[in-house]
Amino acid sequence: MLLALVATFRTRSLRVVERLSLAGDDIARALVADGAVRGAVTLATCNRFELYLDVADEALARDAATAAIAARTSMAAADAAAALDRLSDDDAVRHLCAVASSLDSMVVGEQEISGQVRRALRKALDERTATGVLTRAFENALRIAREVVGATGIGSSTRSVASVALDIAERTTDLADARVLLVGTGQLAASGVRALRRRGASIIGVFSPSGRARDFGELFGIEPLGLADLHDALAHADVIYACSGGEGVVLSAQQLAAARAGRPWPLTVIDLALHRDLDPAAAELSGVTVVSLDDVRAHAPRENPKAHSRALDIVAAGARELSADLRSRAMI
Repeated sequence: MLLALVATFRTRSLRVVERLSLAGDDIARALVADGAVRGAVTLATCNRFELYLDVADEALARDAATAAIAARTSMAAADAAAALDRLSDDDAVRHLCAVASSLDSMVVGEQEISGQVRRALRKALDERTATGVLTRAFENALRIAREVVGATGIGSSTRSVASVALDIAERTTDLADARVLLVGTGQLAASGVRALRRRGASIIGVFSPSGRARDFGELFGIEPLGLADLHDALAHADVIYACSGGEGVVLSAQQLAAARAGRPWPLTVIDLALHRDLDPAAAELSGVTVVSLDDVRAHAPRENPKAHSRALDIVAAGARELSADLRSRAMI
């Protein structure tokens, strides 16, 4: 059977999603290796943590998953279990199709999610944790997402978490010719670069706690920065766009205060990292304005009701067809 264990911004606080996501990238591999599940795919983004599992025993799989999460995070197993909604078979298929079609996104119609779903499947295939049921479910969810784009246009625009965050930032900051320090090198960073450049911003450098700044910088034509360069970049930036995806604070309040000492101009920090790249205390510094994922969630635009309704119909029909197909193959 297909089992999905799900925590998203819709039903849980981002702090809870953040704690769950600390379980890391190896949880699918560990669950398969332990024999608790036949297969597993992890989908973790800036606003969701989801495990899709091919299981023979639902209770055993759920207990194993929550125990694995507890072992990798500060959560008790009971708390992890309570934080994850359980969806099985048809409900799990329907949810995956809605996610891939960006209908369950913080910003409906965002472009990033289909790529994240595709990469989650590719990673599972590379690590040999994706079974036939999971592969077929993910591939068909992505096909349905393409149908939604073609029929409704949802997912075809440049709307994204990054673009909404920049819309919010522009209420107090002129991004045209703004000097931007980029922190992070993942998908949110890539979409941020494109969105910032469309608005006329100048990206003065990219810093990566994981050490991937050079490769990212070469790809996008941005100067890679090391720790030794960070102080100067912080001192001269008008905007910091942070989305490293790491597991700890990258920019401390003390570090920011020291770099900004004697600098008269205001600083906007767009912190889209689930685990927060910016020390919360930095928001109290004079002249610092912070835009967070919570702000994006509060200000995300609504999709056209007619297009949204049509997209929901396409997803529902596609999910029913996929569920029937999986059942006929005795996969669920």
